[in-house]
Amino acid sequence: MKSLYQSPVERQEGLWRNCADSIIHSLEHFDPSQEYKPFHNRKWAILSVAHAAEVYCNLLLCIFDPNHPNNPRAFYPSLDKARGMLKGHPRLTESEKYVIEEVLTPLADQRNTLMHMPAPEMLRATDTAVALLSLLHIIRCRTGLDTKEFFDQSPPIERDIFEEIDWRKYDVWYRIAEKLVMREYGEGYVEGCSNCGALAVPPDMTCQACFEPASGSRE
Repeated sequence: MKSLYQSPVERQEGLWRNCADSIIHSLEHFDPSQEYKPFHNRKWAILSVAHAAEVYCNLLLCIFDPNHPNNPRAFYPSLDKARGMLKGHPRLTESEKYVIEEVLTPLADQRNTLMHMPAPEMLRATDTAVALLSLLHIIRCRTGLDTKEFFDQSPPIERDIFEEIDWRKYDVWYRIAEKLVMREYGEGYVEGCSNCGALAVPPDMTCQACFEPASGSRE
């Protein structure tokens, strides 16, 4: 289908609109106040996060190259292809490189399974939850938009996303959260969380690993 938007600004605005809507949709399916439908909610969280990641990668490509996708029929690359095109890009921050090149890796296969193959009886959303928390982090750093701009609730929705992570994968997520927080604030400004133990408490913020209000401690 031919692109509706011809100018670089229109393309960027349209991509962001698409990305933000998928982020909101995924957060709605992580919201515990929704009717208890674990398969349905996890399915649409997985699909929405994968879509948001794909569109956000294409948005970055458009920002870096106003002519992207350099195709007269405006075919935007898939998630994995877009990630490959961004790999090592000099205008990415170190956190963006880490999330795009490593953390988002499982998303395309999960989405393809749900879109084109028989669905498993029990869906797991650990990789999706980790990817969404990481994606929200790099979006906040680049745009200044906090998660509450997408989905404002108390306690913050990040706690509900975190609870979707398999407890056996907590350490994996904690290491990711620590890397992201330290790259944003610098090791000297980050403290350990009194709840989960992760070194992921920035100044004047909740722990960015477990999202519980915590008194920081470097001990």
